[in-house]
Amino acid sequence: MKIKVLKVMMAVLLIILLVPTAASASGQEIKSIDITVRLDDDGTAYITQVWDAVITSGTEGYIVQGNLGDIEIKDFSVKDGNGNVFKNIGQWDVNKSLQEKAGKYGILSKGGGEYELCWGIGSYGAHTFIISYTMTNFVKQYSDAAGFNHRLINEELSANVKEAKVTVYKDGVSFSKENSGIWSFGFDGTQNFTDDGKIVAQSNSEFSSGNYLNLLVRFENGIFTPTSVHDSTSFEEVKDRAFEGSDYESYEGENTGGHGNNISTFFGGIIIIPIGFFLFVINRINKNRKGISSGGLNSSSVRLTKKQIANIDYSRDIPFDGSLLASFKAFDMSGRLPSDGAIISAYLLKWIQKKHITIEETEKKGILKTKKQPTIIFNSNEDILSGAEYELYEMLKTAAGKDEILQENEFYKWSNKNYTKVESWFKKAKQEGMSGLKDMDAVEVIEKKVLFIPYSSQEFTQKGITLLHEMFGFKKYLEDFTIINERTAPEVDLWDEYLIYAALFGIADKVAQEFKNLHPAYFDDPGSTMYMGTPGLDFLVTLHMINAISTAGMKGVQAGRTEAQMASSSTGGGGFSSFGGGGGFSGGGSGGGFR
Repeated sequence: MKIKVLKVMMAVLLIILLVPTAASASGQEIKSIDITVRLDDDGTAYITQVWDAVITSGTEGYIVQGNLGDIEIKDFSVKDGNGNVFKNIGQWDVNKSLQEKAGKYGILSKGGGEYELCWGIGSYGAHTFIISYTMTNFVKQYSDAAGFNHRLINEELSANVKEAKVTVYKDGVSFSKENSGIWSFGFDGTQNFTDDGKIVAQSNSEFSSGNYLNLLVRFENGIFTPTSVHDSTSFEEVKDRAFEGSDYESYEGENTGGHGNNISTFFGGIIIIPIGFFLFVINRINKNRKGISSGGLNSSSVRLTKKQIANIDYSRDIPFDGSLLASFKAFDMSGRLPSDGAIISAYLLKWIQKKHITIEETEKKGILKTKKQPTIIFNSNEDILSGAEYELYEMLKTAAGKDEILQENEFYKWSNKNYTKVESWFKKAKQEGMSGLKDMDAVEVIEKKVLFIPYSSQEFTQKGITLLHEMFGFKKYLEDFTIINERTAPEVDLWDEYLIYAALFGIADKVAQEFKNLHPAYFDDPGSTMYMGTPGLDFLVTLHMINAISTAGMKGVQAGRTEAQMASSSTGGGGFSSFGGGGGFSGGGSGGGFR
């Protein structure tokens, strides 16, 4: 392990264990920072930052700009979310009052080539600020390629950033892995080329005080004619410096020299105990976040054993007041969810019942012979859907293309290429499910500590535990349906909904077979929602096709993420960001936000 990596680990340890974050101290919230960078042929960058924040203290917002070198900042301006343009007062005075700064902006020179772009917040509460400025010499010409390594979001901001996104583009040029390379540093997220030729880096989780966003980009010669020329330096040298201490470095397989290894061994012996302690604490926090309290039932966790589930009483009630996403989230929290893709299967079955889609088998031409594959035909009546369900429907339609016919292999390819979109949808679906659990008082937020580190935990209430047990009782009821109902076929009017939840539980084929054994007409009657309308197309075959389509999507996501991880190291073809590294950057620095 390199000494630089050890230094980073020690720094992280000290920050987490000893220093309270700025967000906890200020009570402020930066919901999002969305940055657009339009590049000109001569390497000039026209930058717009949109800050969405809730401000509870201070008088002004500010962005720290340092490490500028030959970069010059011009045409700085600010306006609010309503389009009100602020007044430029030139030299900024930080000592002015909240009212005196309202509707104004200016630049504060800190000396040593560091500046602060400042503006008045005007009042407390929710605000949107749009900050625009130009940076000359942003893209530089090196001996082997053009490019830049720039810090676009600083570390040590006044509050945590919930979501961050940077988009880079040039009019008339489509950036791709064939003509460019992209890497990012300092945060948990990704950087990728979009279908329309832009570069997008975005976060997967909240920025804390130690996070930052550095973006390193290489362009083939000929795309730009930069006015900033550095013939004595190669882009590979810039890249090598940025890779130091980064996750990409380990993928490159680089080795340290002999002295470095000896020093690393020495330092490793010194810090093994605090690093072990650090990992122990983080592990305890993660376990407490995932292990949801039972509120006194059973043990300290709702991760029920098979024996405990076997002893739960049957329940005939649809779980969690009929909320599919609340059930999905609760099942996920229990640790028994077969796959995230189960919610897609459940929705596909629901849409078949509601006639939103039709599912058929179509031909798939192979090398030696033609095969059959599942295909979704969209009936374009999604207007009655809402929330995450609507977004899933629209996402699948997008994957289908112009003909609005989605085949199994087509969904795999689309999910592979757009894995971050699919993962973002799952995140939203679980958030919506969590909101439903909170609305029905099944989950509450509890403040906890592991040793002396505070954190928040979302835990089941006593009511939530009861509802969770009822959900497993309902699953058990479906699994044993034939045994329970040997002589009769009750509640046939509820079977449609029963099957949707059976799909969520991963037992739809078994339950459908039991239903068919008891009441064959349920599937054969043309008036039934389970009648497929195609002679010879058995409902169990339909379930198989549903599972094949959802499985194809999940495999595509997994393959896309794996490919991105591999590509992000040396080729710059997009993929994961690195938590560390990014050295030698221009622009930015440390600090900023609201004060």
